[in-house]
Amino acid sequence: MATADVLLALTLVAVAAVLLTGLLAFASGNDKWSNVLMRVRVIAQGAALAFLALLIYFSR
Repeated sequence: MATADVLLALTLVAVAAVLLTGLLAFASGNDKWSNVLMRVRVIAQGAALAFLALLIYFSR
């Protein structure tokens, strides 16, 4: 597995981890922390998509 593939997998795992943590915070009633985590998730998703787009662009 190439280094770029590992980095992409790590970004996707990070997104999933933040999503799960945010959902657990929401389920426990901690709305403020859940909201912060969902904002972090959006940023992490954007970074993962940007990284994926760069991988596709430079793999040509």
